[in-house]
Amino acid sequence: MAALTDRQPSAPEHDESDLVQRPPLPPAELAELLRQHGERFRPILAAMREQGWRELVSARDLIATLSSQGLDLAERTLRLHLSELTEAGLIERHGRRGYRLSAAGAEIARESSAPRRLGSILFRMEETTCQVSYDLASGEGLVSVNTYLVPRALLASL
Repeated sequence: MAALTDRQPSAPEHDESDLVQRPPLPPAELAELLRQHGERFRPILAAMREQGWRELVSARDLIATLSSQGLDLAERTLRLHLSELTEAGLIERHGRRGYRLSAAGAEIARESSAPRRLGSILFRMEETTCQVSYDLASGEGLVSVNTYLVPRALLASL
């Protein structure tokens, strides 16, 4: 067994030699890719955007986030999708440390997140509507009141 002093020093924490970064596809190719595979790719990009507070997002973090949203993917399937997103220039791969949205991927995730958030809001509205227990005669019980403000700029993308 080698002594601790004989061990190789670990790679620097921010070593960019493992960075895989591609230029985004031309707009026409990107539009076609999203037309064909947007159902697979948009939730992943949106999940990465939702974890923007992390410098890098791991595949396991993404699986947990997507699973909590009702989208169960095998880790191998997710890694295949992440590889395709890297090749399309929508995300950057930083070796085993994780992934980061590219500028093009962040823009697509931003555009995709408003309808997803509204879908989530609609689900919550339906859920609270089912919990209504107001009794008109006694004037007691639960009532569901939902108010949401949506910026006008986002309405065009809905």
